[in-house]
Amino acid sequence: MVDADPAIAMQTVAELRFGALDAGWGARGMAELEALVNGAVVIPVDDEVAWAHARLRTACLLVPCADSPRLQQMGGVSKRAPS
Repeated sequence: MVDADPAIAMQTVAELRFGALDAGWGARGMAELEALVNGAVVIPVDDEVAWAHARLRTACLLVPCADSPRLQQMGGVSKRAPS
């Protein structure tokens, strides 16, 4: 997938913009952020994306990954094994 275009979710765009605004980025930083966002495919939110996100989060419960709440609660060690 070396030739694949970068893709980010609309929620990620919102979080990036919020973080930049909250941090008081100036015009230059905001312009650089917008250039990065505009260079990516922004995935719109629809039911299919919501289901994909739910399935991914569920899969993260089964293996150690950064977004796993159970992994975070256990201090970084997952006790559930993939079935």
